[in-house]
Amino acid sequence: MARSGLMVSLLISLMACSLAGCASSQRETLYKPNELRSPYSTDVGEPLWAVVPPSNASGTTLADTEQVGDALVAAVQQTRGLDCLPLDRTLAAMAALQMASVSTPTEAKALAKALGVDGLVIPTVTAWDPYDPPKVGITLALHARTEAVGVTAQRTTLNPRDLTLATSDVGFASPSSFDDRPTAVASLHLDARNHATLAAVRSYATGRHDDAGAVGWRKYVIAMPMYVEFAAHEAVGQLLAREHLRVAPPPPVEADAQAVASAAAR
Repeated sequence: MARSGLMVSLLISLMACSLAGCASSQRETLYKPNELRSPYSTDVGEPLWAVVPPSNASGTTLADTEQVGDALVAAVQQTRGLDCLPLDRTLAAMAALQMASVSTPTEAKALAKALGVDGLVIPTVTAWDPYDPPKVGITLALHARTEAVGVTAQRTTLNPRDLTLATSDVGFASPSSFDDRPTAVASLHLDARNHATLAAVRSYATGRHDDAGAVGWRKYVIAMPMYVEFAAHEAVGQLLAREHLRVAPPPPVEADAQAVASAAAR
């Protein structure tokens, strides 16, 4: 009888250790997902962007531009140091301005001023194939205010919540110096047959999915909405990389002089 009680105690102990081990294992497999970061100063608050509903240049009517637009807004909103207006705010402003689309710098500047944003992203879907393996092509053109070292200098203090609750856009337009050409352009074609693309999908999925799931990170390739989510993240990331280069401070004059002297000495 004593032996039986001992066996029960050992089994309970083993089960407790096993459960603790599982919990510990789950904690150990939690990873922080890759996140996008804004290159701009936030001294006067986070810069505010808006995304225009994407146009379709993919050659197929299957392209879900609404899905792409929502994914792009989410990608910008999830960027550290950036904020983004909801897509319906942009649509409402376009309707008020009687704009069916935004295809010229003049239209981009007018819409950006009406929304009171620091940057306006104009997307185009250039490729779309929802079947296995999926393909998505996206081009983004950013029209942004370029004062000082970024888009935030002299910006009027603006609360996105006030914009959301406002009944009109009047009074929200901020001082702007939008150029007649895009500040930055990003273009990418993501084909899930390409191993480099699959590696990027796997990197994006890290920290965003359950490792214990049946398909794991490949769910971002199997389900088109999730593949679009990945594609939007990559496209916005490429656009921000261009902006990081644009707003980066120039190298010191001394460093340039030293580099010239070193090259001459060779």
